[in-house]
Order: sequence, then C-alpha cells, then structure tokens
Amino acid sequence: MACEVDTWPLDAAVDYLEHAHNSNVGMFAHEFSVRPCESQAEEDTVGSPHDVGRISMSPSLTLIACALVLGSLAAALGVRADGGQIVDRATGTKFDALTRVGGKDYQCLGAGVRKLAVVKVYALAFCVDAAHADAIVKNYLEAHHAGLRGEPLFEALRKDAQFFDMLAGTKHNRLVVLKLQRDLSRKQLATNIRRSLRPLLPDDKLDRLDAAITTGAKEGQVVKIYAVGPKLTVDVAGAVRVVDDEEVTRKLFFVWLGPKSVSPKLREDTARRAAQLP
Repeated sequence: MACEVDTWPLDAAVDYLEHAHNSNVGMFAHEFSVRPCESQAEEDTVGSPHDVGRISMSPSLTLIACALVLGSLAAALGVRADGGQIVDRATGTKFDALTRVGGKDYQCLGAGVRKLAVVKVYALAFCVDAAHADAIVKNYLEAHHAGLRGEPLFEALRKDAQFFDMLAGTKHNRLVVLKLQRDLSRKQLATNIRRSLRPLLPDDKLDRLDAAITTGAKEGQVVKIYAVGPKLTVDVAGAVRVVDDEEVTRKLFFVWLGPKSVSPKLREDTARRAAQLP
C-alpha cells in the first residue's frame, strides 16, 4: 500500500509545488526521490505502467506541500485559508469575509487597526454590499488601472486617493465593523469619530451622530456602523440608533478611507486585496 499512500506522480507533485510558487520547489527537492514500485504487491496496488517513476513523499511532507498550495490560493484570492475570514495583522483580529448585518449581506474588502500613538484602540473591517462588491472594485480597476496586475497594481492603488473616495462614497450599502481592543466610554467613542469628521460636517450634523452613540463598549465588544440608502445605523454592542441624514451617511466612511484616514493599514490592506482579485 506504500505506493498508494505516500507517493505522487512526479508531474502532479511538481505541478502542485509550482502552484505554491517556484521558490518553494528547491527547499523540497533534496527530500524527493524518483523510484519504481519496489515489489509486485506495490505494482498491483498502483495498477498501471504509468505509476512507474513516482515521487516519494513522507506524509508530513505531503501535508506541507498541500499547506503551501492552500496558502498560495488564499493569497491569490485575498482571503485567509481559515474559513472565509480576513485578518488584521496588527492585532490578529479576524472578521468574516462575508457577513450579514441588518438583514443585508456584505463582503469585506479589507481590515486594519485604529491606533492612538502606540495604543491599539480597535481593529476594523470595511465591507460593501456583497452582490456588488467585486463589480465595484473590478470596474474601477478596468477604468483606471487597466493592464496592471499584482504588486504594480497594489502600488498604484495605495497611492490612488480616488480609489478610496470611490469606496467610501459608493451608493451601495457600506459597513464598518469595529472590534474593540480596549474599553471606550461613550464620550471617547463619539469624540474619536467626531474629531475625524469635523472637517467634513457642520456641528449640527456632528451632534446628530453623537446622539446616536448612546453607550460605550468594552474590550472585545463589537461596534457596527452601516449605511443603507440615506440612513445610517449605529450599533454599539447591541445599542442601536438610526441617523436619517444623507450627508452624514455619505461622508462618515471617509473617517476610515479618506486621505486623513484614522487607519492607514485599512487602506493598505484594501488596496492589496483589490490587486489580488482574479
């Protein structure tokens, strides 16, 4: 049974490793040996002249190769190989790549962290209407960065303010999910957002948004802020309020995606994932 369990056809093994990036092939080459099946019993198990000259791999090496393949595919798709989640690297916080909030489906486009000096305040993910997410990004790429792929596209996108303005101001449903890394009082949470919006909104509009934040949240709790049409819903750890104001709804997401973003890492991660779309 050894041929059946711990050997691969040589061309199949090479193909797998090439998909896991050519740079990885060398590190395994010395551990492979090409051999025919060593006994009649093995030949009977394998069952074909095509099995002569197979590549021998230990079970552990097979698992490593498979992990490389899965990791490569996950990177190409811009998501982690951990059940359809994206991860903020600075905090290790995970977000569902597809999530349902307020009866609507969202696809998350990137994750990042909000810091004050060296203090991590919250990890966050930015998401848009799942039915339109890919089209929103791909249509922009075709119109503004046609012909670019991979790292050159990422470099172009991360410097492209119009790309982030388009995402922040899209007419489609938008969502930010904040996962707190420390306790925040109601005043701290409201002030944090108000300070970033002050250049964009008059005081009376800021007051309306402040009023929708009725409580603080503890470390590990979740704040969800989402826009459907002109209405903005603020859900602070289950305390929900709605702001029915088109201007507030339209401009809020510039806090995280605008040129003065409170989370440059979110912008960077969003650009990188967009550049990896197939």
